[in-house]
Parts: sequence; C-alpha cells; structure tokens
Amino acid sequence: MKNQMRRPTRYLLAVLGLVLSGCTVLQEWGLLGPIHTIYVPRPDENEILNEPNPASKNCEQNGYQLEIRTAGDGSQYGVCIFSDGTECEEWAYLRGECGPTPVAPVVGNQASEAARIRLAEVLGIDASEIGLISVEKINWQDNCLEFPLEGETCWMVVTPGYRVVLIAGISLYAFHTDLTGEVIRP
Repeated sequence: MKNQMRRPTRYLLAVLGLVLSGCTVLQEWGLLGPIHTIYVPRPDENEILNEPNPASKNCEQNGYQLEIRTAGDGSQYGVCIFSDGTECEEWAYLRGECGPTPVAPVVGNQASEAARIRLAEVLGIDASEIGLISVEKINWQDNCLEFPLEGETCWMVVTPGYRVVLIAGISLYAFHTDLTGEVIRP
C-alpha cells in the first residue's frame, strides 16, 4: 500500500522537476511544440506625427478657422476662431464646453421663418410644430451657401446669411440661408 501511494508522488515530483527546470526538456522530448518569436513592428514615428490632431480636425471640419498659438512657456495650443469672431481653445470646443455665440432668435426673422416653412413642407407637418433652436449669422464661401445642388454652378463669392437650426419632434434640422431667406439649403 505504501508503494502505491509513493508511485503517484514520484510522478508528480518528476513532472514538477521538469516544469521547474524549464520547457527545453519538454520541448526536446516532443511534449511541447516549438516556441516561435513573433515580431510586431512599432509604428513609424512619422506616421504618428502626421496624424491630424482630432481637435484641430473638428474645428476645421465644422468650417471654422484654426490658429496655432505659442504660450509663454513655449508650448503650443490651437484656438478655433468662429465666424462671429469669438474664440475657443480647440480641445474645449471638441468637448462641447464652448462654441460660436448663437445669434438670439429674432421674432419675424425672414431667414428662420423661411427655413421653418420649408421644413414643415418637407415633413408634412404644421409650421407651429417646429421650434427654433438657434440662428447663427455666417458668411458662406459661395453663392450656393456651401451646399450646391446637383448640376448647379456656384460662384466663389462671400455670401452673408444664417445657419438656422430647427427642432421637430426629437430631431434637429440645420439649414443654410441667405440674409433674406430667399435661398435655403438643407
């Protein structure tokens, strides 16, 4: 009986010894497959440096001007300059902590009223069901209000107008208009 109890213990000690002595013995005996080294290349530093800053990209994609400034300690930071002349640090703008100053909605504003009527027609609802969120005065870069229709020729001429944001139900809708509301783009 004592011999039978010792046999599993001997095997256990033998296996433990092999494990503690390293895997090379197991590999030599064919109990462990070959060990392969996998090389994972590091990204090229130039690739990392050439990636656009997401905050800068956000500012420019929204049509605003990005300006890089240098602080007194030599560090640099980006400032997003909005069409109304206000400014915001680019990362604060990305986080939604600041933005362009919306023009207070004016009762009877022709552009916002024209946008409201257009949206009511498109949605097939009464204009009274549409709320005004904001009206931002903006200088569009072309006479198509930066929203050309198919086959339309646009002239690169600064066109003053508004970005009108409306709400119907739970959905927001943005329109580009000229100053009078005669030209409206979805």
